[in-house]
Amino acid sequence: MTQLRQWLQDYLGYRQATGNKQRDLAWLLNGFLATLEARNEDHVTSKTMLLWVTSPDSASPGYLANRCSAVRGFARYLHLRDPRNEIPPHKLVVNRSGRPEPYLFSDEDFEALRQAILRAHGRRTRLTYGTLIGLLDATGMRVGEALALEHGDFDWKQKRVVIRHGKFGKSRELPLHSSTVDALRAYARERDQIWGRSHVAQFFIGNGGKPLRYSGAVATFHSLIGAAGLAQRSPRRPHMHDLRHTFAVRLLRRFYADDGDVGPRLAALAVYLGHVSPSSTYRYLSADLELFAQAARRCHATRRVSS
Repeated sequence: MTQLRQWLQDYLGYRQATGNKQRDLAWLLNGFLATLEARNEDHVTSKTMLLWVTSPDSASPGYLANRCSAVRGFARYLHLRDPRNEIPPHKLVVNRSGRPEPYLFSDEDFEALRQAILRAHGRRTRLTYGTLIGLLDATGMRVGEALALEHGDFDWKQKRVVIRHGKFGKSRELPLHSSTVDALRAYARERDQIWGRSHVAQFFIGNGGKPLRYSGAVATFHSLIGAAGLAQRSPRRPHMHDLRHTFAVRLLRRFYADDGDVGPRLAALAVYLGHVSPSSTYRYLSADLELFAQAARRCHATRRVSS
């Protein structure tokens, strides 16, 4: 068995252990390795990947993008074992209907965003978006879930919030850190000072004392991203949903730093995030090269012990 074939077995085992259920992944990657072997190549290059990805005649852009994604994920894993393996650009094959690669906020990004909020025009903007973005950062909830929150969804004494309007109609309960509770209660007090006791059920209030709408929240967030100078740091402009990606990746990094036993915690994280299954949570693992490095070391150690 060649080294690439052995690493493919390790990679597929890692993917299965972290909840991925992509049925054709093994078939696709075995086909790609067959192409490498036919060309007498022992590492991945963007040139060979593009040749293999585009080899099917009359294939849809979505199918080609799926082939590209499969090999790119494997290439990221291989690069940790042997730097000669290239990580092809994520836009090598474009499928406009596919999910964009997430932007992961660094500590420096969060500080730049915080400063942009402090400089923002209008007390209401600073108050609302400082609190909303802080809540998304602290809990990883979806933007729509945060905007749908009502006054009665918070239990200040027990330090928790109930998500009643989650995706797929699922509800769940999230714990809140004391600092998050303090920030939310401070927002509520100042909000009532500005707009008076709100007659609307929603917790987050926009212009005119009306519920904050998704379109308005996204537009203001993009304005703050521009003011923070973050739009120029990446080919892809950061979006509000990337706060959720960042939360999940940060938590997974902590799991690996603790003891590396991510499997059981991944299932718990899927429930916390409101995912249908852990397989939906897997994409957060593949979004960060550092996580891939930690997962690769874990798989290698486990395989060495079992053998």
